[in-house]
Amino acid sequence: MQNTQSIFSFLVGCLLLLMSYVSLTRHRDRAKSNGLVIGKVLQATLREKRDSQERLIQHYYSLNVEIPHKTVAVKSAASYHHNDVITLVKDKEEYIPYTPITLPFTSSLALLLCGVLLLVESFFHISLSNPIGLSIFLAGIAIATISVYWHDHQLNLIPMQGTIVNTIFYQTMKQERSVMKNATYYPIVEYQKDGATYEYVATSGASSATTYPLQAPIKFFYDPVHHCVVERKASLLTLVVGILSAIFAVLTCASYFMG
Repeated sequence: MQNTQSIFSFLVGCLLLLMSYVSLTRHRDRAKSNGLVIGKVLQATLREKRDSQERLIQHYYSLNVEIPHKTVAVKSAASYHHNDVITLVKDKEEYIPYTPITLPFTSSLALLLCGVLLLVESFFHISLSNPIGLSIFLAGIAIATISVYWHDHQLNLIPMQGTIVNTIFYQTMKQERSVMKNATYYPIVEYQKDGATYEYVATSGASSATTYPLQAPIKFFYDPVHHCVVERKASLLTLVVGILSAIFAVLTCASYFMG
């Protein structure tokens, strides 16, 4: 039983560390990019490619964007029209469209703490039923979830709805004694904004195209400050989990010192 608990703690701890590492790396890269750049789209050209089975395997927009002092070429999974405002981030020597970082910096650090605690538990068999360890873990969860909710609701995102108009097929292959093929379908969502038609390729996919039937409605959000689509934001349940975690953390710590 103890070995099973240690393995579970190890796996969850690794997952939390991976999530925090990816998020902190994005925050670091964003900090190195010298901030955001606001540009104006001069030209947008759709680039598409299909395979031998007529499946769409490439779908992006080639943009010419005017930014201060020069014009740059940008690839975008979302559509833009002439004179649209676009927010860019410099990635090494290229400019890419701005995409929000899912986890705020505070949440990333809190998840890092929770992951370390779980790994310590799995390696040294220190149970999180210990009041101090449990209080720290619950406090980390509370900080992470409340920070996510607060961050998302400060953006004043506009709820929107679009429809699925196509799917893009993506396949990876691995050669290890035998060939493994991993196929993923990503929906292309069309929506209306300011009397014009736009579309974007969703970042979440599925192994079957039937998961995304044509004309199925898709709800998402639009960020009017950064002029981009935000596919999801933290719900009220996230805040509830954070508040409950904080309450239990305080009660656990109080019972330890008062008992």
